[in-house]
Amino acid sequence: MKGIQQSSEVIHLPRPVKSSFWPKWKEGPLLLRHVTMLTFSVTFLPEVISRMLPDGLRSNDEATGGFEFLLARRGPMSAPFSAATIWFDLETSCGDHVASRYAVARFASSTIGDQSEVIIAQTRFCEDELGMSVDLSIQERSIVHATVRGWCDDYAAAGTTTYLTPDFDGSNSLVVPWSANLADADMPTLEVRDPAFAALAPTSVLGATLGTEVALTLGIAIGPS
Repeated sequence: MKGIQQSSEVIHLPRPVKSSFWPKWKEGPLLLRHVTMLTFSVTFLPEVISRMLPDGLRSNDEATGGFEFLLARRGPMSAPFSAATIWFDLETSCGDHVASRYAVARFASSTIGDQSEVIIAQTRFCEDELGMSVDLSIQERSIVHATVRGWCDDYAAAGTTTYLTPDFDGSNSLVVPWSANLADADMPTLEVRDPAFAALAPTSVLGATLGTEVALTLGIAIGPS
Protein backbone atom coordinates (compact mmCIF):
# COMPACT_ATOMS: atom_id res chain seq x y z
CA MET A 1 0.00 0.00 0.00
CA LYS A 2 2.98 2.31 -0.34
CA GLY A 3 2.69 5.48 -2.34
CA ILE A 4 -0.90 6.27 -1.42
CA GLN A 5 -1.34 9.89 -0.39
CA GLN A 6 -2.97 10.43 2.97
CA SER A 7 -4.43 13.32 4.90
CA SER A 8 -3.13 14.22 8.37
CA GLU A 9 -5.77 16.82 9.21
CA VAL A 10 -7.88 16.39 12.32
CA ILE A 11 -11.30 15.08 11.39
CA HIS A 12 -14.39 16.59 13.02
CA LEU A 13 -17.78 14.92 12.78
CA PRO A 14 -20.50 17.55 13.30
CA ARG A 15 -24.17 16.94 12.73
CA PRO A 16 -24.38 16.34 8.95
CA VAL A 17 -26.30 18.74 6.75
CA LYS A 18 -25.58 18.35 3.05
CA SER A 19 -22.14 16.71 2.94
CA SER A 20 -21.85 13.45 1.02
CA PHE A 21 -19.67 10.51 2.00
CA TRP A 22 -21.22 8.59 -0.91
CA PRO A 23 -21.58 10.82 -3.99
CA LYS A 24 -22.85 9.38 -7.24
CA TRP A 25 -20.22 7.26 -9.00
CA LYS A 26 -19.57 8.41 -12.55
CA GLU A 27 -17.65 5.20 -13.40
CA GLY A 28 -20.38 2.88 -12.19
CA PRO A 29 -20.14 0.03 -9.67
CA LEU A 30 -16.78 -1.31 -8.46
CA LEU A 31 -16.54 -5.07 -7.89
CA LEU A 32 -14.06 -6.24 -5.25
CA ARG A 33 -13.09 -9.91 -4.93
CA HIS A 34 -10.84 -11.93 -2.59
CA VAL A 35 -11.65 -9.55 0.26
CA THR A 36 -10.98 -10.16 3.95
CA MET A 37 -13.51 -8.44 6.20
CA LEU A 38 -13.95 -8.04 9.96
CA THR A 39 -17.29 -6.72 11.21
CA PHE A 40 -17.90 -5.71 14.83
CA SER A 41 -21.37 -5.23 16.31
CA VAL A 42 -21.34 -2.60 19.06
CA THR A 43 -23.48 -0.22 21.08
CA PHE A 44 -23.03 3.56 21.13
CA LEU A 45 -24.11 6.31 23.49
CA PRO A 46 -27.70 7.21 22.45
CA GLU A 47 -26.96 10.94 22.74
CA VAL A 48 -24.06 10.60 20.28
CA ILE A 49 -26.30 8.90 17.74
CA SER A 50 -29.00 11.54 18.17
CA ARG A 51 -26.48 14.32 17.63
CA MET A 52 -25.08 12.80 14.42
CA LEU A 53 -28.24 11.57 12.73
CA PRO A 54 -29.96 13.90 10.24
CA ASP A 55 -33.47 15.08 10.98
CA GLY A 56 -36.05 12.45 10.16
CA LEU A 57 -33.94 9.44 11.13
CA ARG A 58 -34.07 7.48 14.38
CA SER A 59 -31.76 4.82 15.74
CA ASN A 60 -33.13 1.56 17.05
CA ASP A 61 -33.96 1.28 20.73
CA GLU A 62 -30.76 -0.62 21.52
CA ALA A 63 -28.45 2.11 20.09
CA THR A 64 -26.52 -0.50 18.13
CA GLY A 65 -24.27 -0.14 15.13
CA GLY A 66 -20.90 -1.35 14.00
CA PHE A 67 -17.45 -1.04 12.54
CA GLU A 68 -16.56 -2.85 9.33
CA PHE A 69 -13.01 -3.22 8.00
CA LEU A 70 -12.05 -4.73 4.66
CA LEU A 71 -8.92 -5.41 2.66
CA ALA A 72 -8.99 -6.41 -1.01
CA ARG A 73 -5.79 -7.94 -2.34
CA ARG A 74 -6.58 -6.45 -5.73
CA GLY A 75 -8.53 -3.22 -5.94
CA PRO A 76 -8.72 -0.14 -8.17
CA MET A 77 -5.91 0.01 -10.73
CA SER A 78 -4.76 -3.46 -9.54
CA ALA A 79 -3.48 -2.01 -6.26
CA PRO A 80 -4.44 -3.33 -2.81
CA PHE A 81 -7.51 -1.50 -1.56
CA SER A 82 -8.70 -1.13 2.04
CA ALA A 83 -11.74 0.54 3.56
CA ALA A 84 -13.72 0.90 6.76
CA THR A 85 -17.20 2.06 7.67
CA ILE A 86 -18.72 3.14 10.98
CA TRP A 87 -22.50 2.96 11.07
CA PHE A 88 -25.55 3.31 13.28
CA ASP A 89 -28.43 0.84 13.08
CA LEU A 90 -31.69 2.57 12.17
CA GLU A 91 -35.29 2.13 13.16
CA THR A 92 -36.39 1.08 9.68
CA SER A 93 -40.06 1.78 10.30
CA CYS A 94 -39.48 5.55 10.41
CA GLY A 95 -40.11 7.43 7.19
CA ASP A 96 -40.16 5.85 3.75
CA HIS A 97 -36.58 4.55 3.66
CA VAL A 98 -35.70 0.85 3.70
CA ALA A 99 -32.06 1.16 4.77
CA SER A 100 -31.00 -0.56 7.95
CA ARG A 101 -27.80 1.46 8.52
CA TYR A 102 -26.63 5.06 8.55
CA ALA A 103 -22.97 5.43 7.45
CA VAL A 104 -21.64 8.10 9.82
CA ALA A 105 -18.02 7.80 8.65
CA ARG A 106 -16.31 6.17 5.71
CA PHE A 107 -12.58 5.54 5.18
CA ALA A 108 -10.65 4.22 2.17
CA SER A 109 -7.04 3.84 1.06
CA SER A 110 -7.87 5.60 -2.20
CA THR A 111 -10.91 7.20 -3.79
CA ILE A 112 -12.70 6.38 -7.00
CA GLY A 113 -14.42 9.17 -8.90
CA ASP A 114 -15.80 12.14 -6.98
CA GLN A 115 -15.61 10.76 -3.43
CA SER A 116 -14.38 13.99 -1.89
CA GLU A 117 -15.82 13.23 1.56
CA VAL A 118 -14.19 9.82 2.03
CA ILE A 119 -11.46 10.02 4.66
CA ILE A 120 -8.16 8.74 3.26
CA ALA A 121 -6.85 6.10 5.65
CA GLN A 122 -5.28 2.64 5.72
CA THR A 123 -6.80 -0.53 7.12
CA ARG A 124 -4.16 -3.13 8.01
CA PHE A 125 -4.82 -6.72 9.04
CA CYS A 126 -2.41 -8.90 11.01
CA GLU A 127 -2.95 -12.61 11.67
CA ASP A 128 -0.87 -14.64 14.13
CA GLU A 129 -1.20 -17.62 16.47
CA LEU A 130 -3.37 -15.53 18.84
CA GLY A 131 -5.95 -14.54 16.24
CA MET A 132 -6.33 -11.45 14.08
CA SER A 133 -6.00 -7.73 14.62
CA VAL A 134 -6.96 -4.78 12.44
CA ASP A 135 -5.73 -1.21 12.65
CA LEU A 136 -7.31 1.81 10.94
CA SER A 137 -4.84 4.67 10.66
CA ILE A 138 -4.30 8.03 8.99
CA GLN A 139 -0.62 8.06 8.12
CA GLU A 140 0.93 6.69 11.33
CA ARG A 141 -1.89 7.94 13.58
CA SER A 142 -3.95 5.00 14.83
CA ILE A 143 -7.69 5.73 14.71
CA VAL A 144 -9.24 2.38 15.64
CA HIS A 145 -7.63 -0.89 16.79
CA ALA A 146 -9.61 -4.12 17.05
CA THR A 147 -8.82 -7.78 17.72
CA VAL A 148 -10.41 -11.23 17.70
CA ARG A 149 -8.99 -14.39 19.27
CA GLY A 150 -9.87 -17.15 16.85
CA TRP A 151 -13.10 -18.05 15.04
CA CYS A 152 -15.46 -20.93 14.41
CA ASP A 153 -15.94 -22.92 11.23
CA ASP A 154 -17.09 -20.74 8.39
CA TYR A 155 -20.27 -20.99 6.35
CA ALA A 156 -21.33 -19.56 3.00
CA ALA A 157 -23.59 -16.51 3.09
CA ALA A 158 -24.80 -13.72 0.84
CA GLY A 159 -26.96 -10.65 1.15
CA THR A 160 -27.41 -6.96 0.49
CA THR A 161 -26.57 -4.17 2.91
CA THR A 162 -28.26 -0.80 2.46
CA TYR A 163 -26.88 2.44 3.93
CA LEU A 164 -28.32 5.89 4.21
CA THR A 165 -25.73 8.61 3.83
CA PRO A 166 -24.99 12.05 5.30
CA ASP A 167 -26.70 13.77 2.35
CA PHE A 168 -29.93 11.89 3.15
CA ASP A 169 -32.96 13.60 1.66
CA GLY A 170 -35.60 10.94 2.14
CA SER A 171 -34.68 8.53 -0.64
CA ASN A 172 -30.93 8.57 -1.21
CA SER A 173 -29.17 5.34 -0.22
CA LEU A 174 -26.29 3.02 -1.07
CA VAL A 175 -26.80 -0.65 -1.81
CA VAL A 176 -23.91 -3.11 -1.33
CA PRO A 177 -24.54 -6.69 -2.57
CA TRP A 178 -22.07 -9.20 -1.11
CA SER A 179 -21.19 -12.88 -0.75
CA ALA A 180 -18.68 -14.41 1.67
CA ASN A 181 -17.57 -17.27 3.84
CA LEU A 182 -18.48 -16.05 7.35
CA ALA A 183 -17.28 -17.22 10.77
CA ASP A 184 -18.23 -16.05 14.25
CA ALA A 185 -15.12 -14.63 15.93
CA ASP A 186 -14.13 -15.12 19.57
CA MET A 187 -13.28 -12.52 22.24
CA PRO A 188 -13.68 -9.36 20.13
CA THR A 189 -12.21 -6.09 21.37
CA LEU A 190 -12.37 -2.64 19.76
CA GLU A 191 -10.71 0.60 20.86
CA VAL A 192 -11.13 4.07 19.34
CA ARG A 193 -7.69 5.59 19.88
CA ASP A 194 -7.85 9.00 18.23
CA PRO A 195 -9.43 11.86 20.24
CA ALA A 196 -11.00 13.27 17.07
CA PHE A 197 -13.22 10.18 16.93
CA ALA A 198 -13.73 9.75 20.68
CA ALA A 199 -17.49 10.28 20.41
CA LEU A 200 -17.72 7.11 18.31
CA ALA A 201 -16.10 4.91 20.96
CA PRO A 202 -18.51 2.02 21.59
CA THR A 203 -19.98 1.44 25.02
CA SER A 204 -19.85 -2.33 24.45
CA VAL A 205 -18.77 -4.85 21.82
CA LEU A 206 -21.52 -7.39 21.17
CA GLY A 207 -19.74 -9.68 18.74
CA ALA A 208 -17.63 -9.95 15.60
CA THR A 209 -17.72 -11.81 12.31
CA LEU A 210 -14.81 -12.71 10.05
CA GLY A 211 -15.50 -12.80 6.32
CA THR A 212 -13.12 -14.49 3.88
CA GLU A 213 -13.23 -14.76 0.11
CA VAL A 214 -15.68 -11.86 0.17
CA ALA A 215 -17.01 -10.41 -3.07
CA LEU A 216 -18.89 -7.14 -2.94
CA THR A 217 -19.98 -4.26 -5.14
CA LEU A 218 -19.46 -0.62 -4.19
CA GLY A 219 -20.93 2.46 -5.76
CA ILE A 220 -24.51 1.54 -6.52
CA ALA A 221 -26.24 4.74 -5.44
CA ILE A 222 -30.03 4.73 -5.40
CA GLY A 223 -31.78 8.04 -5.09
CA PRO A 224 -32.77 11.18 -6.98
CA SER A 225 -31.01 11.63 -10.30
